[in-house]
Amino acid sequence: MRKLMLPLALGVGALATALSAAADNPFHARLTRTTTIAVYGDAPYGTSPTDTSQFDATPAFIESINADRDVSLVLHVGDIHSGKQYCTLAYDQSIYDLWTAFRRPLVYTPGDNEWTDCHKSKEGGHQVDASGNPIDYADGDPAANLELIRSMFFSNPGLTLGQPMPVISQRYFFDRRHWSDSSYVENVMFEKANVLFVAVNIPGGSNNDQDIWFGDSTMSQAQADEISQRTGADIRWLDTAFRLARLLRVSAVVLQVQADMWDLAGTDPGAGVH
Repeated sequence: MRKLMLPLALGVGALATALSAAADNPFHARLTRTTTIAVYGDAPYGTSPTDTSQFDATPAFIESINADRDVSLVLHVGDIHSGKQYCTLAYDQSIYDLWTAFRRPLVYTPGDNEWTDCHKSKEGGHQVDASGNPIDYADGDPAANLELIRSMFFSNPGLTLGQPMPVISQRYFFDRRHWSDSSYVENVMFEKANVLFVAVNIPGGSNNDQDIWFGDSTMSQAQADEISQRTGADIRWLDTAFRLARLLRVSAVVLQVQADMWDLAGTDPGAGVH
């Protein structure tokens, strides 16, 4: 057991050193007492694939945040469109383009609507246009849509969107016994105002373990593997975060996740769903 724990302990120690270095970076704008953060999600939403009212209002919303001198950080907790809008490369790109206007660091956690729910017909899954081409990305495959999100919004691991701020990404800091954890570039952590912030890819409603892809009667092996691998990586990331929090003696830990952790998808709490 001691041999198994040594690499993890050394890894957390290295992570603490890296995090301390990042906190001293001028981009980090570290404060010793208080900091003001803008937190939002489920935006922009539309009532249909053609409803752009919230999307059109987003530039003014971003500018209002930029104009607030107290705000030093923005957190988006997922869902860049509603469950009634299609998952497309063009739409994701349009959100990315909008977010380039942020003059504050932007930490984004993917939500279910932009990847795990893309298989649903209301989001374009298995629907085709007049030419017979899928109207959504990769015919609604959730794993393919997550890779699209990663390639677009997490193309610079270790840096935030908006104004670049160094963060610690699971891409580079992971348990070497679980190399696949390095795929979860969206899992990041950083320290600000003596608080450790931890972003973890846990999409709604309850970690996506109740919505079977494409409405099939049984869960596919691909979905089961996705849930198992991501959940394992998330748990190891959280374990690392709390070990680090104790090592750094921060005053608090903030978790940035998309799922409602008390949403049991209609199941009995006594049935073992957590």
